[in-house]
Amino acid sequence: FLYGEALFSSFYFWEEDKPVFNWKVEYDTMNIDGLLCQKAIARYKGRDWEAWFCSSLPFPTGPWKFNGLPGLIINIRDSKNQVYYKFTGVVSMGEKLVAIPNKAVKTTQNEFTKVKTAALENPESFMNSSGAFKGTLKLSGIPINSKPTNIPNNKIELE
Repeated sequence: FLYGEALFSSFYFWEEDKPVFNWKVEYDTMNIDGLLCQKAIARYKGRDWEAWFCSSLPFPTGPWKFNGLPGLIINIRDSKNQVYYKFTGVVSMGEKLVAIPNKAVKTTQNEFTKVKTAALENPESFMNSSGAFKGTLKLSGIPINSKPTNIPNNKIELE
């Protein structure tokens, strides 16, 4: 699987093995937006997940890294309701191809996490060292070399 994220003026991407989920398919069913869905549960990277999949859409995939059920995952949430994905529809791409940007930086997830942390701790220094700007960028009103006072993102993988 390929994953990527934009960070200021750069795009980073990395490869990971396709995760394996130990799904327990349950008998519960629910109609979601006209689709008959079935419930499945799994524990992954520190969270308990409840997924609703539609076997009449025979694609064993879903949002983020979720996969491995006998149908498209329509809704999935963690047990604490901190992370929630909901299927909103299908968009036709026509003949367009999805491609990695030309100047994308290939990295690992661990290295990207380090770069992102450094960028958020000192955005001015990060942007100036990126080479994306001619001259020197000076940001006002942003404390430099200070730890963020709030968490910018609730990690999906807790373990």
